[in-house]
Amino acid sequence: MTDSNVIRGVKIPTRCLGLPRLSNGMPIPKFASWKNGVADLTTMNAEYARHAMQFKTCWICGQKLGRHCAFVGGPKSAHAGVYSDFPMHRECAEFAVQVCPFIVYGSNYRKNPTLNTDDMARMVDNDNPVIFCVSVASRYRYEPSAGVFVIHPDEQLWFLHGKPATPEQIADAKNKAQAEIESQKT
Repeated sequence: MTDSNVIRGVKIPTRCLGLPRLSNGMPIPKFASWKNGVADLTTMNAEYARHAMQFKTCWICGQKLGRHCAFVGGPKSAHAGVYSDFPMHRECAEFAVQVCPFIVYGSNYRKNPTLNTDDMARMVDNDNPVIFCVSVASRYRYEPSAGVFVIHPDEQLWFLHGKPATPEQIADAKNKAQAEIESQKT
């Protein structure tokens, strides 16, 4: 007998249990777009993005956020403190980095219609990075001209293919991100 509240060995956060599910049991995050009754996980729902911004709700579960929020992004985002995805609860973010196919397998393409191409927006990882960071912050702001959130992280947790990254993997990712951001300045 399998537990319907566990995906890839990771317990689904209580906040996500009421979300609709894919056929494999994966909760469909609130940011997903819907077309003809089918969830599209590659395109964010612009209407929900406005709602999340106005009411400060979680990008994954849709419930009200508290003082501390989590942001998920690649090494460039973590290095610069600039994220294109909306804030979420820490437990929702940790769940996502362990089970989301885009993050875990890295073979999916995601469309982000709000991301602009100015200098700040170039500090986020538009391509699918191999290693992801959950940055937890109590201070952040939205930069509408760039379509990004600027944060001051209190804590960072790193994941590689859905598992905690090693210190060596983290150091390598940080070094590459810094070099890439520096090279874009010239």
